[in-house]
Amino acid sequence: MAAEMKRRELLRLMSMIGAFGVVPMSWGGVTAARNKVLVLLELNGGNDSLNTFVPLTQFDQYKVLRPKLHLQADERVKLDDEFALHNALSGLMPAWQDQDMALVHGLGYEQPNLSHFRSIEIWDTASKSDEYGEHGWLASGATKKTKYGIDALVLGRNAGPVTGLGNTVLQAQGLLKGFVAKGRQLEFKKNSAPHNAAYAHLLATQNTLSAVAKDLLPILRNTSAVKTPFPDTQLGKQLAEVALLINSGVDIPVYKVALSGFDTHRNQKAVHQRLLGVMGAAVSAFRQEMIRAGKWDDVVLMTYSEFGRRPKMNGSGGTDHGTAATHLVMGGKVKSGHIGEHPLLPVKDNANMQFTTDFRMLYQTIIDQWFEQPDVRLADGVEGKLPLFDKLS
Repeated sequence: MAAEMKRRELLRLMSMIGAFGVVPMSWGGVTAARNKVLVLLELNGGNDSLNTFVPLTQFDQYKVLRPKLHLQADERVKLDDEFALHNALSGLMPAWQDQDMALVHGLGYEQPNLSHFRSIEIWDTASKSDEYGEHGWLASGATKKTKYGIDALVLGRNAGPVTGLGNTVLQAQGLLKGFVAKGRQLEFKKNSAPHNAAYAHLLATQNTLSAVAKDLLPILRNTSAVKTPFPDTQLGKQLAEVALLINSGVDIPVYKVALSGFDTHRNQKAVHQRLLGVMGAAVSAFRQEMIRAGKWDDVVLMTYSEFGRRPKMNGSGGTDHGTAATHLVMGGKVKSGHIGEHPLLPVKDNANMQFTTDFRMLYQTIIDQWFEQPDVRLADGVEGKLPLFDKLS
């Protein structure tokens, strides 16, 4: 009975592992002394970027389209003469003022799909709207073994951007500490049935998880490595764990977290205020901790979402599925300012905005310039030449 319980627990743990391969792969070109890190923050549901980053140069049309939903003067914080920030994100103002935050405008793709499930697949795999990618856009790494043998850590939903091609991905549905504690209970076992491929794979996964847990659990228990107070939210706790691993020298190159609830078809103002408040407080604490620990130059944090929202508010005080959107990129080496052109707000009733920047250009820029992997190509004709970074070494 005890053995059966352990077997069931292993299978449950395995279901929480995105693609836990036995042979680790990792992004090449990264020295042990300065490990470059990408933190992906998925805004699940389709974030309304028009009420996140308000285009002041089109404010009159913005008010016409959103008579009850537009942000009043006391609901926004002015970034410059072109844009204002939702006041729930005011904690990110120091990043803008210190010039380590960029806004990438008009992100989207041709023939946009407005299904949550299909569109997030497109963003995760960097595919065209009529293509079905087989692996995540961050799965194409070079074979350089890392100390902990993990290519990506996903806390929460959707490991899509990092899975495939033999990538070693550790995914925990909540916090990593609890997941690793479960894995620590698994015993290391020798293969007693070498000709049984299914059993061999199960056993190899168990042993790999057990070994990783043995290494990571003491690190996760050493909470003194993080000095900055993080908010008592799920996102805050997850980013605190990410900060702890980075501070402790764990050489995982990609982390992914998510914040859900952005499908704001009704009563958007209050819901959006709450969600952006959760995001702003957690990201601000993460930035402060990375600066304190001297790691901010090694980190890039980037938001993404399956789509934006329609410019015109609906009859329920919300917004429906849209297309182009603005997203933020932060980090000590990020070149601050506006990248790309914000789409024109439509005059035609209930029309969508037209994208101005192919989202794959942003991804390719991360691959080319941050991870220094110019041989990894996402798509023909997509160049990674966005002016996103300053003084990379």
